[in-house]
Amino acid sequence: MVDKLVCKVCGAEYEPHYHCGQPMNAKEGNLVCVNGDYERPLPLHHGKPMEPR
Repeated sequence: MVDKLVCKVCGAEYEPHYHCGQPMNAKEGNLVCVNGDYERPLPLHHGKPMEPR
């Protein structure tokens, strides 16, 4: 489960996306619903994917 998303460039931190009422998991550059029914790319900040932590 992703606790926060962090920008690799400036260090800005954001809350993770939620789906089905729970934070999404990170898998292979994507955020994935804990139920596996929804997937989206990691959000970009400064044009680069944010790092899940």
